[in-house]
Amino acid sequence: MNMTDSAGMGDDAAMQAKIKSKLDDGRTCMKERVYTTALTLLMKAASMCPCSPASHGKDKSCNILQCAAAVKDADPDALYHVARGPCSCGFQWPSCTRPLHIQAVDTLAECLERARHYLAAFSTALGLVRLDPASAVGYCRVAKILRYLLRCHQNQDLTVDRSLAVIIRDAGLASANELRGLITLFIKSGLHNTQKYRHSPDDKYHIILRKMAHNLNMAESLRDPIQKLPAELLGIIFSYLDTADLCRCTRVNKLWKQVVLSDKMLWRHIRMRRPKNPGRYFANFLKSHTEARSLVIDDMCDFSLTETKLRSIALFLPRLERLCLSSSKSFLDMRFPTKPLGTPGINLKMLTQLSLISIPEHNFQTVRQLIHLTHASLEVLDIKPITHDIEEAFMLDPMPKLKRLRIIGNSTNSNTRIIEMQAIANGSPNLEHLHLDGLYIVWSPHLDWNQRKRWPALRSLYLGERMDGQSTWVHIDGGTGQRVGPIPLNSSMQSIEILYANDRFIEDILFVPQAERSSPQVFIINEMSPPSEWIDYPNLEVFRCRTSIRPSLLQRVIGSAAKNGTLRVLEVTATSNGVLAFPHCVGDIRDPADELAFAASEHVHTLGMYQFNWAAADNHYSVFNGQPFLDLLNLFPNAETIAAYPGKHANTAPFLMKLIAHPQTKAVYQENLEGVEWDEACKLAKKNGVQLYHQPKFRPGGWPLVE
Repeated sequence: MNMTDSAGMGDDAAMQAKIKSKLDDGRTCMKERVYTTALTLLMKAASMCPCSPASHGKDKSCNILQCAAAVKDADPDALYHVARGPCSCGFQWPSCTRPLHIQAVDTLAECLERARHYLAAFSTALGLVRLDPASAVGYCRVAKILRYLLRCHQNQDLTVDRSLAVIIRDAGLASANELRGLITLFIKSGLHNTQKYRHSPDDKYHIILRKMAHNLNMAESLRDPIQKLPAELLGIIFSYLDTADLCRCTRVNKLWKQVVLSDKMLWRHIRMRRPKNPGRYFANFLKSHTEARSLVIDDMCDFSLTETKLRSIALFLPRLERLCLSSSKSFLDMRFPTKPLGTPGINLKMLTQLSLISIPEHNFQTVRQLIHLTHASLEVLDIKPITHDIEEAFMLDPMPKLKRLRIIGNSTNSNTRIIEMQAIANGSPNLEHLHLDGLYIVWSPHLDWNQRKRWPALRSLYLGERMDGQSTWVHIDGGTGQRVGPIPLNSSMQSIEILYANDRFIEDILFVPQAERSSPQVFIINEMSPPSEWIDYPNLEVFRCRTSIRPSLLQRVIGSAAKNGTLRVLEVTATSNGVLAFPHCVGDIRDPADELAFAASEHVHTLGMYQFNWAAADNHYSVFNGQPFLDLLNLFPNAETIAAYPGKHANTAPFLMKLIAHPQTKAVYQENLEGVEWDEACKLAKKNGVQLYHQPKFRPGGWPLVE
């Protein structure tokens, strides 16, 4: 940069400072209503611009006539061309885009309006449009002045009436009733010129101009985001819509249809809320989206998945990886023939996730045939509820790649569904996550335990609250009983959640050591004569149990994980419900801070306890003391999520209030607070930034899905 350029920049900055000073002085005089002085200062500020503007003079009619004729012209660019050219009288209007010059002229028009020089104010506003027709300032000022004159026309103000009469005459209007149309034309022209020729980003005047158009119900006020936003941003916005909404978007206009259909990422996951029975249109729809990876139908009440439609899914969605079908009602019309569908045209070999929710009893053939078509590639199988022999599917169509399995029994059925675990284990040798609930699990009594298949890759086990089960008949402590297990756990387990409160159930699943699982001999857990080999879970991250376990035995399960820092979630039960049928394997937790000291860890972030009350030896419901649980928190300094389910005791609210106010608490799950106590607890939780949940029975467990 040379010295001349530096001097020019300095002169320009000095000039802008002088204009701003005059402009500020003029605005101050306007506030004090000294309009004569304000007009003088504002005209000086406008004339100080380097563009050397000149005054049009007092004759306003040619300016008004030329601009009014331009906005009436069919050519939307007519006013822009007029603003760039000379006045009909020969005067050459200045052209300038400097913000201070535009502000000075706009403030001058405002001052003239306040001083009741309406005609001069209107002409000055038109001069502002001529100064920069790509700026929204002039159009806003023109519309504001005309709107004010129109509103005050009936108030018998002689100054307003005279000014309005001149504008109506010079604009070529028949009466004041046509003035509203003239306002609309100026706003329409302003929207067109500012969008087509604009050289600066939107400011408040652009927003005001569009708001004026919106108040007048102008079609021009509607802005199509498709024309303004980049494709990447549109893709993000449309990704929040489901398939039904995307289909509606394609019907807006041709441009929307082109943009929505051209973005293939939007159609990788097809999700239908509640489709009706579209007939042949369903196949045509699938033909248009062959790139789809996921098909989810949330509610199939009005959608019959016939053999023809299943063939269309397999034929036109060759890359389909996820199929989820569900119904909100107790019936689902899936009319399938009894013959198998493993014929040419049916190919779902890339499907890795199959979810069938609320499939009724008479449609079990659907489950069988879908599993038959996909068993070789399935990694996730989710069936809820199941009322038929699912074991048959595992026996006839083994699933070597299956990693996640969830089977939920029918919660409305009084008879718990019996499921043969041996067939499940044989058909899914590489299972990693097992989620069962509402089932009665059994193992084949005619098999020796050493013949039972293992799950060497099993990492996660979830058994819900509605579980039960048995194995072969064995003698325990001289009596006759039934044993559940064992479910073949291994030392690589990462998550164990057993929400079924039954002592015998817990004993067979957790405390039958690995060495003893190869024979059906009687095995009794006794601290005086421990087994030769205990199951150890050093990689355990989540442990939740609804049945009380003697601390010395619990240490065998979670001790290593707590010691090496892998344990993250710990939820235990202090006292079992009912009679302790097997006192050798269960026991109450009397002093949690002392008896659970082996589990102390700074890595645990979720801590929970069920059925606890240390007020009396018999844990009577009429009195309650939860202080030992608060003391237990000291062993877990980073526990933020707390699940506190002491049972139906009196006076649990003060304890829960202390828990909410505890400095390390960030979330609390409970079921005791009600009414006024709940309201007070919510206020305290909000004050302390704690998330408070009312979750009956227990904190819910998760089901791992492949998204």
